[in-house]
Amino acid sequence: MKNEYIVAIDYRANYKPLTIDYKMLKAENLLDAMNEAEQYMDKETVYLLKIMKRSGAAHKVKGVDAREATYTDVLTNRGNGWHSTDVAHCEQPWMSQMWMYSNGFVDLYYCEEVRPACTTS
Repeated sequence: MKNEYIVAIDYRANYKPLTIDYKMLKAENLLDAMNEAEQYMDKETVYLLKIMKRSGAAHKVKGVDAREATYTDVLTNRGNGWHSTDVAHCEQPWMSQMWMYSNGFVDLYYCEEVRPACTTS
């Protein structure tokens, strides 16, 4: 599936304060996405990497040369290896609406926390 994975690159505060870059990955599966995303891990400048996986189809944005799709955090790397982005690993997953422009630029449009499913006892 094309454009299935995005990496979010969160830079260290002493390098680029409050800056997160998004890059589209060419990977066709999660293992390849992990390998491809690791090229962005520079422990001197990057605080964390998050791999986000697309859910559903991308749709054309009216009046803009971009497509919009929903992505959810699945893996996180803080410089010491990959782990699931979930409460068990003290990570809060986010669901993000991303815009992918025809020139390859990726931008965050909207995001919200993924709420755990309600369970009753």
